[in-house]
Amino acid sequence: MIADFVYARDYANQRKLWIVLVVPPEVLVKAQTAMAAIVNSHPFGGRTVIFPAGGRLSLVLASDPVFLPKEQPFSAMFLGWGGGDRKAATTAKEMTRWRKAASKVLSRAA
Repeated sequence: MIADFVYARDYANQRKLWIVLVVPPEVLVKAQTAMAAIVNSHPFGGRTVIFPAGGRLSLVLASDPVFLPKEQPFSAMFLGWGGGDRKAATTAKEMTRWRKAASKVLSRAA
C-alpha cells in the first residue's frame, strides 16, 4: 500500500492536483499508517495533507460524504478494494458516489 501512496503523492505534486484516496474500512488503519509515512513532516490534520509543491492528498472512507465543493476538481484513487467480505451492492454504491464526483479516476497504471 505504501507504494500506492508514494505514487499518489508524486502524481499530485507533479501535476498540482488534489487526489482523494478512497479506502474501505478494513484497510483504514493501514492506509493511515501509509499516509503518515509519506507526508514527511508536512502538516497533516484530519484527512488532507497539502504539499509545498502544490499537490494535495486526502484519505477518506468510501462511506464518507464527498466533502469537496462541486466546483473543486479532484481525482480519486481507490485503494484496498481487492478482498474482504463487503456486500457488493454497498461497495458499488459507495465507489460510484466518489467516481461521479471526481473529475478523474486514477490507478497506478495511469
